[in-house]
Amino acid sequence: AATIVVILKDYILQYLAEHEICDIILSYLDLLVHDRLLREAVKIYELNKRYPLVVQHFVGAAQRLIVKCVKCKGLMRDNVCFRCNKFSFCSACYEAFDCKNKNAIPQLRWQKQLKHPTFLIWCQICGHGGHYDHLIDWFESKQPCLIETCAHQCLPVLIPIDV
Repeated sequence: AATIVVILKDYILQYLAEHEICDIILSYLDLLVHDRLLREAVKIYELNKRYPLVVQHFVGAAQRLIVKCVKCKGLMRDNVCFRCNKFSFCSACYEAFDCKNKNAIPQLRWQKQLKHPTFLIWCQICGHGGHYDHLIDWFESKQPCLIETCAHQCLPVLIPIDV
């Protein structure tokens, strides 16, 4: 069903209401993310983000992002460590995420170079991750964690963000 929606683009609206299209796409996105087919999930999202309900429910979905400080291993809230006040950052490009200042996010130096700036990819076990475009190849290679002091096998989660 999702393939038909993608192929027919706006013509599908002659046959289905937008909320029905949203249900089809969101169900398919859930399956893809659950099966760790993250590249495919991002492609399907990009092809269907013209539907406001898809964007609202996928990007606006309340997800808890677990982030751990690389320096002191403490948990972070709003991307700031409770213990050492260090910002979380992308494990590949080392760009800090400042989520308290939403106006600063679009001005990050990598923002214009990212193909998918609205996605992060993160391991919810160790709390390491970063920009989707920087880390998708590494996560798919199933190598141990990118952080030298962390040697476990990561389980990535796709995190849509509202930029």
